[in-house]
Amino acid sequence: MGDIALEDLRRVKEIERKLKQKIRDLKIRNQAREEFLRLALHKLRSPLTPIKEYVSKILDGKMGEISEQQKKYLGIVKKQVERLIGLVEELSELSPIKSGRLALEKEPIAILDIIESIVRSLKKEAEDRRISLNVELPEWQPIVRGDERMLTEVFTRLIRSSLNETPSGGGIVFSVKGEPKVIGQRRFVEMLLPATRGRFLQGNTGNTERKDLDLFMVRSIVEAQGGKIRFEDETNRLSILLPLVG
Repeated sequence: MGDIALEDLRRVKEIERKLKQKIRDLKIRNQAREEFLRLALHKLRSPLTPIKEYVSKILDGKMGEISEQQKKYLGIVKKQVERLIGLVEELSELSPIKSGRLALEKEPIAILDIIESIVRSLKKEAEDRRISLNVELPEWQPIVRGDERMLTEVFTRLIRSSLNETPSGGGIVFSVKGEPKVIGQRRFVEMLLPATRGRFLQGNTGNTERKDLDLFMVRSIVEAQGGKIRFEDETNRLSILLPLVG
């Protein structure tokens, strides 16, 4: 019996050793990937800024007169360069979130206060586009644990994306469910984020590249705070679950 127990112990220790080595290898690969992404973003950003500056100088007439057709094509170049700069900046922000290097505050937050504040700030923009922006909120105040700044970023991105997709005369509804959703031993508040004619996740209209990056960032922030995100086919809405306090 003693020999069998000793052999079992050796096997357990060997399995443990292999697991630890795999964890070390994964950490090294993650660090290498992070370093590659950081260098790639730096290499992308370096030429884009001067290109934008030179194009702007030409458009402003500082390099001499240009024709209307030249202005048109240079305007397109400038717009695309600005789009690329924006994507690079967002990828730079996303990298520390995915790696866990971004320090997220985990404190109790009254989520309805955040939502109402964002909707108020975007109400004028919606009215100017002749889009109705409405919220459906429960009578009780859900308290979630998370980072207020990052959650504000999440909901602002989603609502603004829906505004960009919704045609004039359309409407957006942002609702928070009244009953907590229980998954395992945890309780979540569920938010159904704006239903629009164009599906946010599928990128049927507008800048698909931007939408994919927005969703990737939103998902990363939500999951980093213990939440969940999914698309509901039956309602054509995005569902976000955030963990409740207590």
